[in-house]
Amino acid sequence: VAYQDGMRVLRRLFQALQERIEGIDVKRIGRIEYHDALNINAFNALLKCLEEPSENTHLILVCHRPHALPATIRSRCQRCDLPVPTSAESRSWLAAVAGDETDRSLLLADSKPLLARALFESGELDAVESRLTALRGLLEGRIDPVTASAAWQEGELNEFLDDLSGQLFTFLRQQDATALRTPRARGLFALLDELASLRGAVEAGANPNRQMAVDAILAKIHTLLGGSTAGDTMRERKGRR
Repeated sequence: VAYQDGMRVLRRLFQALQERIEGIDVKRIGRIEYHDALNINAFNALLKCLEEPSENTHLILVCHRPHALPATIRSRCQRCDLPVPTSAESRSWLAAVAGDETDRSLLLADSKPLLARALFESGELDAVESRLTALRGLLEGRIDPVTASAAWQEGELNEFLDDLSGQLFTFLRQQDATALRTPRARGLFALLDELASLRGAVEAGANPNRQMAVDAILAKIHTLLGGSTAGDTMRERKGRR
């Protein structure tokens, strides 16, 4: 049974794992995806299941942010890390499908081969490239929030949050130590935490207005960067208050 989010589905999963078929001894396997995005009620339900496991039952918890899990959950699990393949492995595997678009697909998918293949097969490479270019342009001060928002008229909110988080990480990694000590950098790090919280809320069932959320986040970035104009950077300049 695969699980995305929601207490109702979680209860159904646990009920299915506890059901017994007379005369048959079977192993039961449940998979919970994005369980790092569960709300507190769902975490408590999961904890109870882990504390009182049914016989011959295995739970696979798929998590992208282990640090977001309560210690009570982590302590009851066996952790198995699945690293991203090397660039050479990814390129070799994807080339059989994407051909000349292999490198572009991997670049737009942040070097994740399965996502790169999905983007290529869905024909969304151009749309994704346009959205990422808009986010990068806003961070570099080349375009304003309204222009950046225009590239995000379609797509899911979680896609926007994931893409923006990735672009922010890349942008911050490219800054030197001096730039990372500025109030602007601290504001962007705080924004990363806000994006993670919002993503968790959406995964747990919250339904904010997508376009309003996108516009508000892009405007906040513009403000954090000082309403920067073309060529402006995160670095504090002399005489600027």
